[in-house]
Amino acid sequence: MSSIANVRSPLFINPALGTVNTYTRAEFEVRVWTGNSIKPVSPTYTLTKYNTSGDNLFPLELSELVRDYLYTDYFTEAVDAVWVRYDAEYFTAAEPTTPSAFGGKTWLAFDGYGYFEEGINPREAVNPATASFTPQLLQDNTTVYFIKGEDIKIPIFAESLATISYVIGGVSSTIVISDDGDSNQKIQYVNITGTENLNDGDTITITNGVFSNVTTITLREICELKYVPYRVVFYNKYGALQDLWFNKKSVENINVTSSNYKRNIIEFNTSVPTADYSIYKHANRRFDVVANETIQLSTGYVVEALNEPIKQLLMSESVWIDDGTNVYPVNVNTQSLQMKKGVNEKLIAYTLDFNFAFDKIQNIR
Repeated sequence: MSSIANVRSPLFINPALGTVNTYTRAEFEVRVWTGNSIKPVSPTYTLTKYNTSGDNLFPLELSELVRDYLYTDYFTEAVDAVWVRYDAEYFTAAEPTTPSAFGGKTWLAFDGYGYFEEGINPREAVNPATASFTPQLLQDNTTVYFIKGEDIKIPIFAESLATISYVIGGVSSTIVISDDGDSNQKIQYVNITGTENLNDGDTITITNGVFSNVTTITLREICELKYVPYRVVFYNKYGALQDLWFNKKSVENINVTSSNYKRNIIEFNTSVPTADYSIYKHANRRFDVVANETIQLSTGYVVEALNEPIKQLLMSESVWIDDGTNVYPVNVNTQSLQMKKGVNEKLIAYTLDFNFAFDKIQNIR
């Protein structure tokens, strides 16, 4: 399985060169590409670093270079994964044209991140028994809320070769995830349809085809639909899209800013030696009007396990709101939120503020 780099966290390289030679400089070739894992002939970047301290250390941080090639857009418009590889040559003062080759490694890069307590990149996708593996289910919550008739999307890591099993209306269904090695399908979104026949407490079973470990998703039905439900879609810490329902009260606001100037509306008539003005013209003229809309959304009562995706939603750089008819890009405006615990609050619900990520007046140039 691939070595994973979550490039919203730093990705450092620093090959061990030993102490036999003192190297004066290092030349790195960095390649970033999509498709299969065979590295391209030409490098994307060629970088040179000099040894100014005499310690044979040439550390290099790659994440910002890689993120230029990841596009966290809405589903089919996105580039969720790319391959990244570095190769390095090192030169001594005595052999300025005869380099020694060290290092060289390939990662599969996602626009995800790790927490401080999880340690440094990369995350090796090799062992589910460790705390650092890339899970088959690319989200942390295994309780998923659904609305009858609305599809359920589940992000899956393709290299797990997972089998997804569920029962709807007494009919069993199975979806088998395959991996053809292409970066554009390393994150796959399983779409569960026919949810009008699902019931509260139904489950979806995900079996890892490599390690045979099993993840069970428990489905919870949202029954009370007095308000218009909104599906909020966001990139989580694994660099995958997931969604949360906000089905309670929503409040929309518009904020308008503008400038004004004093306008001369005097009109002179050449045939009559007098001046006049029209009472229909603006003496105080408004211009540069900018309008921005915001929306406040509230969840229903949820389980404490949704604290983690709520936290990741707050930290997401790419978020959308689906109102059932249209999908709009938004930014999370909530800057601080108390994470609730069932032992303290008994009932857990959250209210978040969002800014629509565009001006209301179409002014795209």
